Amino acid sequence: INRYGAVRPSLALNTPFDFWWNGERIDLKICELYRRKMKRGRPVKFSSGWWVFNRNSNDFDFALCIGLLNDVPQKIFKIPNNDFPASGATVSPIKSKYDRFIIDM
Repeated sequence: INRYGAVRPSLALNTPFDFWWNGERIDLKICELYRRKMKRGRPVKFSSGWWVFNRNSNDFDFALCIGLLNDVPQKIFKIPNNDFPASGATVSPIKSKYDRFIIDM
């Protein structure tokens, strides 16, 4: 956070968003790629997997979603609040409607 000039809104852990960055309220979401191993009791041969980013509040400008694979960031999405679903976002690592929100860090 300090490296990019972001600031925590409070030292408390329970805040509606995680930090201020360039005047924007950012809610940070991090998820390891999930791959299904079994389906209906049988092993799955191939699964590209997905990332699940849950929504905890409505008080943020952007959700910064970091998709990990083996603890290494693969994709970073900066999704506006109004484009982030109320139930959360499920994102494919191959092709997703959220690819337009990918940013480089």
